[in-house]
Amino acid sequence: MANFSYADDPALAEKLLFKGTHRVASARMRNWDYSAPAPYYVTVCTKDKRCVFGDIMEIDEEPGAKICLSAAGRIVEKCWQEIPAHYPTVLLDTVQVMPNHLHGILEIQTQRKGITLGVIINQFKTACTKKIREAGLTDFAWQERFHDHIVRNEKDLERIQTYIRNNPVMWLAGEDEEQ
Repeated sequence: MANFSYADDPALAEKLLFKGTHRVASARMRNWDYSAPAPYYVTVCTKDKRCVFGDIMEIDEEPGAKICLSAAGRIVEKCWQEIPAHYPTVLLDTVQVMPNHLHGILEIQTQRKGITLGVIINQFKTACTKKIREAGLTDFAWQERFHDHIVRNEKDLERIQTYIRNNPVMWLAGEDEEQ
């Protein structure tokens, strides 16, 4: 197995490293380079879907509901907005902090060695966790993984942007999948 990289065969790597146990298969698209320039839609949830980022309230303006962020929610929003300061080749699109999760679209514009979607999201989660715990919510934690979707075209992007913007309304109606 000279010059073998675990990235070459994730299934074999899982068998070798974990003997096929204590490991959930990756949710990432096989054979996709997550450092590749593309827009990515991500959802990051709190551990046990604990509602700590704020409360959804009904409003008269469109879309009909919004979140009133808690201190932890404001930290999450600020950390998300700071991603391009740490990764200048990343642009942010639509984002929505919800009581127990965040939906966001980010675009990797230029491929850089070692800068992947996973690295970006893990650094975001680490920064949020540190600041939220420093603010007094000492037992705060994220769910271990995150969900991603590679945005395929303009129609897909518009559909996702609409979903994100309408998420507070869906939450009030009990239609949000993360409740």
